[in-house]
Order: sequence, then C-alpha cells, then structure tokens
Amino acid sequence: MRWVRFAVDVVLEGRSFVVINMDETSIHTVKDTGQGLKSRSKPEHSVTYRRRDAEDRSDVKTTLLATVCDAAGLQPFLPQVLLPKYTRNAAPPRTMLAEYASTGSPLEYWHGTAGMATTTVIKRWATRMRSIIHSFDPEAWILLIWDCSQTHLNLEVASHLRRLGILVIMVPAKLTWLLQVCDVCVFRELKTRMRMQKSCHRLSADHGQLNVGEWVSCCASAVREVIVNRSWEDSFDKMGLGSTLATMAGRARRAIDPDHVHAGLPTRAEFARMVNRSADTEAFRRLHQSIVGYFLQVFSLPVGMPPRQGAVCALPEVPEARKRARLEAAGDVTWEDVLQAHLSNTPSRVRSIPHGREPALNRTIVVPMME
Repeated sequence: MRWVRFAVDVVLEGRSFVVINMDETSIHTVKDTGQGLKSRSKPEHSVTYRRRDAEDRSDVKTTLLATVCDAAGLQPFLPQVLLPKYTRNAAPPRTMLAEYASTGSPLEYWHGTAGMATTTVIKRWATRMRSIIHSFDPEAWILLIWDCSQTHLNLEVASHLRRLGILVIMVPAKLTWLLQVCDVCVFRELKTRMRMQKSCHRLSADHGQLNVGEWVSCCASAVREVIVNRSWEDSFDKMGLGSTLATMAGRARRAIDPDHVHAGLPTRAEFARMVNRSADTEAFRRLHQSIVGYFLQVFSLPVGMPPRQGAVCALPEVPEARKRARLEAAGDVTWEDVLQAHLSNTPSRVRSIPHGREPALNRTIVVPMME
C-alpha cells in the first residue's frame, strides 16, 4: 500500500493517469450443473436422470485475460483477451471463428497460445492495452497492478513494460484475495453469470441441452455484462487503489489502517519478501531496478511531459460503463413490478440485446517453442 501511495501521491501527482488491474482465470471449467431439483416422492432407484450432453469438442481449455480500470469511460474499450487451446495448436474451424467474431469487440480471441498466458502473450497484451488507452487519452500514464506470478515477474516482461512507459506495482504473494480487484470483486460474479447464462440456454432449448459451440456466446455475454459494461471505479477506491485512502472499506479497511500508511518505494529486501524471491541474485537486482527504479525516472520528468505514445486506433462511440445498480427504497412499488424488473435482467433477456459493436478480433499468436 505504501508503494501505491507513492505512485499516486508523488510520482503521478498533477499528471493524467489510469489504474489498471489484469488477471488470468480459466473459464472452460465453469459448468452449470444441469441437474436442478428432483422430486423425492418416488423411490431413489426410479429417478429419471437428464439426458447426457453431446460431446462438444469446441469447448476447449480457455483462459481469460480480464482487464478492469478505474475510468468508466475507458472500461468499454479495454481488450478482454481469450486464449482457446486446440489439439496440437491446430487452427479452429471456420464455424468457431465466426462464432468468436459474433461476440463483438472489445473481446479478442488469440489462437496458437496453447491456452496459456506466456511471456510472449503478456507482452502482446501490454502493447495492445497501451494502444487502446492512448487512443482514448494520449496523455494518460498507465499504472498496472497485478500479481507476482512467474509470467508477470520476469525481467523480459518488466523490461518490455518499461519500454512501453507502463508503471507496474506487484500485489504481494498470497494477498490477491485482499488487494487485487479482479480476485476480490470480478471473478466470482463473472463465473456465476456464466453459469446462469448456460442454465438459461438450457431452459430455452426444447431438448434441455447446450448446442455445440453455444458456450462461446454464454461466456461472452457474461464478460460483456460483468466486465465490459460495468464501472469498477468504486472497487478501486474501496481497496485503497484510488486517489485517497479515505474511501477504503470492507476487508481492506479492516486489515490496513490508513493512518499507518506512508508513501514509499520498497527496498530490494522488502520487494523480495513481497514476491517470495531471494534478494541476493544478480537477476533479482536487475528486476528490482527495472520495476521500482522506473518510478524514480518518471518522478524526475517534468509534470507536463506525456508518456511514450502507443499506436493510435479509431475507437467507436459507446456509452461509458455503468456502476452496479443499487436497490432503491421500495416506497409504493408493488411486488409485481419488482419481479418484472428482476426478470428483465435475467441472462435470457440480456443476451438477446444486440451488443452493437464491431466483430471480435481473431488473431494468431506465434509463441516460441521454448515457452
């Protein structure tokens, strides 16, 4: 938290900046049970079970690189990258490519990655993310907060991020449940929504089964609803990652006393404890210098100096992300009105609304064999 305050209150004071959190999560393991409730009026040996789903070979190992930020206007443009894995890195069939494209931007499907966020994938993601942010605000500095996984915490990635002009803060090992927005606020609701989408598809199907490839639209609709169209500004503020610690709340507030947090950069020994590494190796010294030293370099720059610019692309006109709806006082509202409002927000209704965006991007990534 001292590191965050040094970045926000000292280095980025008087500059335009955006705070980003990215994390990986597996979505191919998110399954609806498909069982529902069964009657106990008959003996157990006479229970009729649901017919087994047909094998869907398109439902492959898929990793989501979920990205959220503290700016409601920027959130609908941030790339949400999915990494599907096909046998022997084969190219997906045309029908699946069309299904992927139909989910619309800013979803992107990167093929040839073996479904894993390797060093090459992370570097490509960072370059793409900077391009989108600077297309939205060319003068915005990027403060990236993520966990200390091996893919994030290596010298090749750190050097690439520094060349791009991205400031990086590492979440201490084993504390993502407390200090990482994606883990604390996003993924639970996202996967719950995915299960609801799949259940609604089953309910609307005559045979009660998911068609081949239908998982794509279910997962994409959940990503669009929970991540793309949702503002996460309040979540950053509640976890102490905003402009002030006064807005901290929840578990972060109970665990951290704002009065005891003073701005400062981690020493090499403190950084080693944060990421559970040895501080005495030459490689770690270079890593610490690359990540932590860049804050001092940016601090020495004139306040009005913009960051290194990324490639600029045309962004469509879309509404800014909305905050999560809060329940209002009931007043004279009838229960029928409340029920109708709830039903209108079910996945079966939400997925029927056209997203109105350009086709999602299908891209083939060449990953070195050594990765």
